[in-house]
Amino acid sequence: MSENTKTQDENQYKVSPAWELLCTFSLFAFYGFFVMAFSYKVYNDQSISALLYLIYELMFLFMVVIRNLPKRVSASYYDWVIAIVGTVLPVLMRPTDIPNEHMLLLGMQFAGCVITFIGLMTLSRSFGLVPANRGVRTSGLYQYIRHPLYSGYFLSIGSFMLQNFSLWNLAIFLGFAAFEIARIFAEEKLLMQDPKYQAYAEKTKWRLYPYVW
Repeated sequence: MSENTKTQDENQYKVSPAWELLCTFSLFAFYGFFVMAFSYKVYNDQSISALLYLIYELMFLFMVVIRNLPKRVSASYYDWVIAIVGTVLPVLMRPTDIPNEHMLLLGMQFAGCVITFIGLMTLSRSFGLVPANRGVRTSGLYQYIRHPLYSGYFLSIGSFMLQNFSLWNLAIFLGFAAFEIARIFAEEKLLMQDPKYQAYAEKTKWRLYPYVW
């Protein structure tokens, strides 16, 4: 066994199906409050931004249900914390009584949903929350940026926050942004152990947005 393989084994562990089921059930229970709050807003006020945000988050919930069980994931407590908190924070956002649903912001929110949807379809059942090597994806949007899901996150969630501005939603978004950036670095630290990803990262320079970062 090579030193590189030993290092990967030390930093990752095999996933227990029982643990995976417990995590999925807990996520469903937490999402229940989010779905009720946003469904109420959509039904009573016909809020488009709330509807888009509801659809956006339910996409992730669906992918959590159908995803394949990874063989090994990161064993780092830090990686688990930032993954869980980064996933939970957006669900804590709430629509305001009178949202400012500007067409430009709605367009940005919709674009974020589309980007995320394309990224999820490219990953298919290899989607995951905690850093793990589930295979290097280089097709679709991954040809141009290394983390299209996060690009969609920032665009969709940021535009929702601006349309439903409150100090609470602003604080949630800023915390979310910090944790998502930390997740990007954590994922790349693990993936860079794979020579295939190293070659991919060398070819695909941009992480989130071309010519920005």
